[in-house]
Amino acid sequence: VKRVLQEEQAQEKSKKIETVLFELEGRYLEALSDNEEILLTDIIDVKQFQELLETISKFTGFPLAIIGKDNVIHVSAGGQEICKKFHQANPESVKLCRKSDSRIMKNLSPEKPVMYSCELGLTDCALPIVVSDHHVGTIFTGQFFLDDQKIDIQRVIEQASKFGLDEDEYLDTLEKVPRYSRDD
Repeated sequence: VKRVLQEEQAQEKSKKIETVLFELEGRYLEALSDNEEILLTDIIDVKQFQELLETISKFTGFPLAIIGKDNVIHVSAGGQEICKKFHQANPESVKLCRKSDSRIMKNLSPEKPVMYSCELGLTDCALPIVVSDHHVGTIFTGQFFLDDQKIDIQRVIEQASKFGLDEDEYLDTLEKVPRYSRDD
C-alpha cells in the first residue's frame, strides 16, 4: 500500500511538473514575440518553482537550484550543510562557487546534463533549461562526493585556514556530505 501511495504521489508530482513546463513554454513564446532579451524571471513564477523544487528536493534528498543566464540564483531548495554553513557564508568562497557556476554554464550542452567538480571539491550536476530552442536557465543539483572520489584532506585543511573556518568543525561537516556512485 505504501509503495502504491508513493507511486501515486510521484505521478501527481510528474503531472504538476509537466503542467509547469507547458506554462513556461507558453510564457516564453509570448515574451519572445516582444523581441526582447528574455530573462528566466520573465517566464517563470518564482514562488511556484520554489514550491516545486522544495517538493522535489524533499522527495529525492538532492539539493536543487535554478540559475538564470544572468548567473543569478532565482530558486533553490535543500543544500548541504558544508555549503550553507561554510562555503556560502564566506564572501571569498562564494566567489569560488559563482566561478564554478559560471564555468559550467559556459560549457553546457542542450543535449545532456553535465557532472563536474566545483572549485571547492564537491561534485555538482547541471541541466540546461531549454525552451523553444533557447537556453533560458540551468537546473543545478549536487554537492556530493562520488564513491570513487578521494578527498584531499590537506586541501580541505588549507581551505579552512584560507577562509578562516574552524578546522575541526569544517572536517566534521565534510564527513556528512553524501557519496553516490556514478550510476545513481
